[in-house]
Amino acid sequence: MLTVEKWQVFEFQVTTDKVFYDNPYYDVDITAIFTGPNRETIMRPAFWIGKNSWGIRFAPISVGEWTYSLSCSDMNNTAFNNIRGAFTCTEYTGDMEIYKKGFIKTIKGKHFLYYNDGTPFFWLGDTHWNLFCLERLNESNKEGFDSQFRGMVDKRVKQKFTVYQTNLLGDIDLTDDGSGFFIAGSDYSEINLDFFANDVDPKAAYLAEKGLVNAMGFMWQDKINILKEKVLRFAYYIVARYGAYPVIWTLGGEVPGYDGKKENVAAWGNVGLSIQQWDGYHHLITNHNSNNRPLATHYIDESWHSFSMGQLGHGDNDMNVQYYRDFFSEYPEVPYVESEAMYTGLQTLEYNGRRIIDAQMTLNAACRAIQSGCCGYGLGVQGVWNAAWSSKGLSFDRYIFWGMQDWKTGIDLPIGDYMTNLRNFYEKLPWIELEPKKNIITTAYTFNTATYTAISNAFMATATALTDLSLIVIYIADNVPPWIGYLLIGLAPSDSYSIQKYSLIDDKYIDLEPITISNDGTAELPAVVEAANSQGWLVVLKKVF
Repeated sequence: MLTVEKWQVFEFQVTTDKVFYDNPYYDVDITAIFTGPNRETIMRPAFWIGKNSWGIRFAPISVGEWTYSLSCSDMNNTAFNNIRGAFTCTEYTGDMEIYKKGFIKTIKGKHFLYYNDGTPFFWLGDTHWNLFCLERLNESNKEGFDSQFRGMVDKRVKQKFTVYQTNLLGDIDLTDDGSGFFIAGSDYSEINLDFFANDVDPKAAYLAEKGLVNAMGFMWQDKINILKEKVLRFAYYIVARYGAYPVIWTLGGEVPGYDGKKENVAAWGNVGLSIQQWDGYHHLITNHNSNNRPLATHYIDESWHSFSMGQLGHGDNDMNVQYYRDFFSEYPEVPYVESEAMYTGLQTLEYNGRRIIDAQMTLNAACRAIQSGCCGYGLGVQGVWNAAWSSKGLSFDRYIFWGMQDWKTGIDLPIGDYMTNLRNFYEKLPWIELEPKKNIITTAYTFNTATYTAISNAFMATATALTDLSLIVIYIADNVPPWIGYLLIGLAPSDSYSIQKYSLIDDKYIDLEPITISNDGTAELPAVVEAANSQGWLVVLKKVF
């Protein structure tokens, strides 16, 4: 009997004796029901692979004997109704976390993400919106990389990233040269099987092979106005073809758009509801939001919505952490991932002029998000997110508008290593037990011998702590003036804390002078930043017992 390891995909094909359908992509649904050793059942749609053949992909979720049977929506096509099979699932023997612990889920009452076995999952994402339509699979213009796509995957895996943030329909939906998702002239009604088999499949399989979760969107928000109801068939096909891999469905980019038109909100909501019905694994479903203020909450009360995937933006709006606080105040049990904020190398859209986002600006966004209660962060790098092959010969489109940096420059920027340090820092701590603490630190600065306390958006540190305040983590951003000091408030008198500051850039801890809390519950935080401050600091305070 066939044996398959737990959480690993196996694939088989089924074929009918005759070609019954004018457009098999649209005209028929073939479904497999898998039954496991604990009587669990998982439904998997089949996907058309050409002529009169369909493929089925399945990953068993428990050890033991599994059986399966097929059915067909066309009552006149009985060939598939007689197909049955069995196989045995054994324990996974590899070293990938996603397969040792299982697909990602949420837990009711907790605002974090978890592996299937209940282990916390740290969303460290890298953004590749154009991975499927532009990244080159068997070609590279970077020394040492034989593939633009695989080279970047391998590097991010080595840097301990856990998620690839991707989109499908983008710049080449349908083209005459056969390089798009649909056949040219078909009005999005005929799927391009060669493109899926030769380009999309190898990429999706490689991400899974390397243990990355594919946070996959179907298209950008405005394309639903072009595809209309056809988006549902496309989503069905994608769920069938890739739903047995470690995936999270993100619907699309910036759903449901910046204006939130009722018809768009409803249309995308139907996509989410449909995926919920088609996906037998019940993978997490969300939508990649636009940069609304306050933070977008479309679909948050829908049964299919698993967590929020936000976009704080690139400096074009107020980026105050108060927006996170307001969100968690209203939705304390909803996990939130900051998936698009201050992409490194991008040109900002600030009102007082554009500038290039550097690594420290990205770190500020990432740390403030996690310190505010977010369960992960999605890095973006100019040239990488948009798969810019070269900085030469670009027309003045949205890529040159955002910056001229190409992928081979972007992938080598040190921000990737800094993100590794970020994940390592938090996972060495009981990070899912840390709670944002708004009223535990304030700025105290001296000017002309007068000392006073003030809340300052520009220099306010973000703090998080265990409930008993035995562990406190503070993030202080860069460019703090030398005359700014920080005052801890609301702590227990006479408690003592050891203090370390940590540099994400240098991956280095530095011991600071311990403190003892005064009778009024306050203490001055020892000097953390230098006069020529060029980086932010994570500060760790541990109560001395």
